[in-house]
Amino acid sequence: MGGPDENDVSQGELDHTEDAAPESQDVAPIDRCEGIDCDDGVSCTVDSCDPSSGVCVWVLSEDHCFIGGACYSAGDAHPNDPCRQCDAAREGLAWSALAEGAACDDTDACTTGEQCTSGLCLGEALVCGEGEPCLQWTCDSAAGCESMALEDGALCDDDNPCTLDTLCAAGACTSDIIDTCDDGNPCTDDACEPASGCTHTFNEAPCDDGQPCTSDHVCSEGVCSEGEPTDCDDGDICTIDFCDDIAGCVHLPTQNACCTGEGAGCDDGDPCTTASCDESTGECIQTPNTETCDDGDACTTGDVCSELNCLGTPLDCDDGNPCTDDLCSPVDGCVHVPQDGGPCDDNLACTTGDVCSAGECIGDASECACTPEFGDAVKATFIEMGATGLPGEGLNLDGDGDTCSPEGDCSDGIDNSLSILAGIANESIADAVATGDLNFLIELRESAPGAFLLSAYTAELAPEEESCDVTSETCNWWVDASFLDEETCMPVAALNATIDGTSIVGGGPDAVLPFALPLGDSALTVSLTNLQFQGELVYTDGQVSSFSGVFGGAVPKTTLEAAINSVPDEDLPLPKAAILGFMGLLENDIDSDGDGTKDALSLGLKVSGIDAMLTGSQ
Repeated sequence: MGGPDENDVSQGELDHTEDAAPESQDVAPIDRCEGIDCDDGVSCTVDSCDPSSGVCVWVLSEDHCFIGGACYSAGDAHPNDPCRQCDAAREGLAWSALAEGAACDDTDACTTGEQCTSGLCLGEALVCGEGEPCLQWTCDSAAGCESMALEDGALCDDDNPCTLDTLCAAGACTSDIIDTCDDGNPCTDDACEPASGCTHTFNEAPCDDGQPCTSDHVCSEGVCSEGEPTDCDDGDICTIDFCDDIAGCVHLPTQNACCTGEGAGCDDGDPCTTASCDESTGECIQTPNTETCDDGDACTTGDVCSELNCLGTPLDCDDGNPCTDDLCSPVDGCVHVPQDGGPCDDNLACTTGDVCSAGECIGDASECACTPEFGDAVKATFIEMGATGLPGEGLNLDGDGDTCSPEGDCSDGIDNSLSILAGIANESIADAVATGDLNFLIELRESAPGAFLLSAYTAELAPEEESCDVTSETCNWWVDASFLDEETCMPVAALNATIDGTSIVGGGPDAVLPFALPLGDSALTVSLTNLQFQGELVYTDGQVSSFSGVFGGAVPKTTLEAAINSVPDEDLPLPKAAILGFMGLLENDIDSDGDGTKDALSLGLKVSGIDAMLTGSQ
C-alpha cells in the first residue's frame, strides 16, 4: 500500500454521501467512518478517519521520516550517504543534510575523525603501529589495522637511549643490556635518562687520589681533592711513625725504659689499671680504671673495677620453683637441688594434694581429665577467600545494608575489604587444603531444644586413618586440643546457630575463630572476630553429611600487618613490601571492639566440605 505524500491530511480522502435528514434535535450525528479501513500499511504513520466526513487521514509518527517509500527513525543515516539523515523536526519526507563539520561514519576502518565537509563524509588516514618498530602494519577498510611481526633478531630502535643492542623478539623491540653510562670517574654519579641519555653529575663522595701519604679526599667539581696528609700515628710510644710515598705508613721500633721490642712494656696484667709511659723519663705509669673485669667468683655478676678492686653484684639464683633449694657455688654458679615431700602449688585449679617430687610440683590430676564428645562433623575440602564484596563472596558483618566493601565492587551490604588479597592468597589456601596442611572441620551439636552450637577446629587424621582419602572419604579426625577448654572439653571457637530447614545461620560480635594459613615452612596466624556463618546443610539418614557456605569475620589491620611481618620473606607468595602495600590501600570498615571506631578489615571465606567423624583430640 502506498504511503502518504507531502499533503498528509488530504491524501486518502474518501467521499460518502447520505440523504439529508430533517433537522431535528433528536437525530444523532451520522458516523461516516463505519466500514472504512484507513490502514495504509505504513508502520510510521498514524491512521485515522474523520467520522463527520468519512475521510481517511494519515499523519507521520513523531520523530519519524517516510522517504522513498520506507520508514526511518530520527537520527537514522542515509544508507549510502552518512552526511544525510532523518531529521523529522526539519523534514519528514526527505533526507536532511548534517551541519558542516558534524561527525559521521564513512564505514572505512582505515580513516579516523570523519566529519561532513561540503556534503561528503571525509576523514584522515589512520596511522597504524606508530612507535612499534618490530611490527609491519597494513590497514584493511573492514578490519582496520593489522600487523605482522618482523623476524626475531632483526635490528630495531626502541627510541630509548638507555638500552643497547635492541633486537626484535615476538614483535617487541627489547634489550637485556642497560647502558650504565659509567665514565670511570668516581667523582660523578652516572645515570641514564630515557628522555636525554647519559648524565654525569658531580658529587662530593669520598675518593682516593692514589697517593699513600694523603687521606680524607673528597670529590669537588668532578675531581678528587688533594686531601690531608695521612696520619700514621699508631698510638704506640714504642714506634717511630712516618709516611713513605711508596710504602705508605711505616712504624719503626724504638727503645726506651718503657718499651720492649716493638710493643709497650708497661702492662702490669691488672685489668683494673691502665698502663701508660712518660716519654720524657721512660717511667711506667699505672692509672686505676673502672673497666669491666672478672673477679673469678661465679656467684657474682656485672663485675667492674673500683679503686683497683674487681667487684661484682651477688647472683640471684632463685628459679621460682618451690621444689628446689637454690644455692650458689663460686666455681659452678647457681645450683638447684631437687626436693621431695614438701607442699607446693602447681597453679592448676583442678589438681589436689600438690607436693614436691624430684624437684617438680605434682598434684592429683584425676579430676582434671575430660573426654570430649562431638556431634555431626564435616571436613572442608574447599576454602577460598571471596574475591569481591558481592553476595556469595562475604557477609554483612556490620548489619548496615547501605555500606559495603571494597568500594566499587560490592553491593547488598556485603563486607569483604580483604578481597584485594584473594588473588595472591587463594592458591596457597588451595594447596594447603589439597596437601592436608590445612584440615578445617566444622561440628554441629544441639545445645538446647531448637538451639545449636556451630564449632570450628583444625585437626589431624586419627592414627588408624593414615590411608584415608581426605578429599572424598569419611575419615576419623583428632582435633587440635588447643580448640577445647581444658576443664570442660567444650569447643573454644563456637557460634550460637539456628537452623531453618537446611539453612543455617550463626555467630555474632562476640564470636572468635583462630585461623592459621600455612605458608611454606611458616603460617600466617590471625583470629577472626565478629565471626558469622551462613550456609546450607545436606542431611543423610538424619545426619549432616556435607555443607557449603560463607564465613565472615574481621581482623584488626595492625594485627594482620604484624602477622605478615612475622612470616619469613621466602614463605610469602609476593614480596612482603608488595603485600603490605596492598594493605595500605585498604581502610578499616569494621568496629571489632565496639568502641565506635572502625579498627578492622572485613574478610569473607567461602567453604564447602564432606562428611567426617571426630573421634578424639591431641
